[in-house]
Amino acid sequence: DLHEHLMSMIRWTDEEAREKRDGLPLKNLEAGLAGELFLRATRSWKVMKVCNAVGLSKLVAFHSFRSVISSGGLGAIFVPKINIVDYLFGGTVFERIWLFLTKLGFSLQPLASIPLFEIRVLEEVTGEFNTSHRTILKKIINQAQIMFNVSSLCNAKCLMILRIGNSKSIQTFTLRKKVESFLKDK
Repeated sequence: DLHEHLMSMIRWTDEEAREKRDGLPLKNLEAGLAGELFLRATRSWKVMKVCNAVGLSKLVAFHSFRSVISSGGLGAIFVPKINIVDYLFGGTVFERIWLFLTKLGFSLQPLASIPLFEIRVLEEVTGEFNTSHRTILKKIINQAQIMFNVSSLCNAKCLMILRIGNSKSIQTFTLRKKVESFLKDK
């Protein structure tokens, strides 16, 4: 589901991005030519599943790993519970951190995969992860709690991991719909 959702949020052409005014323009991901070709090739979950079976997913994970260890720093936002109130509060905190770091001249990249996977496991979405994947995910979450000095006893849930550092200015911006498009007549 997460793969399909991500692919549905990518706007594959400039025309599609301008027309829909939501999602992520492909160039916004700044994946480079190889990354864009990989995303296009693995747009279908069936193709991605084959890539996973032959080990290509390890290359994607290694690329992510390298980007994290080359960062100037990492941060995380933890919330007490998985519920709408804590998510909204966590989102507000995230936005304030992002704006503050931007004001200081730093860049921030949200890394949401691990927290999203944890939520799926906690909500016991069946069939999402096999036993070995659940074991790996639990180990990663435990390591994140140690790294960010969060006691597992407080039962906090990771909402977002943040990669912080210096980078070039973004070249392709996301577009947003006009506020009026969200308003409904009574």
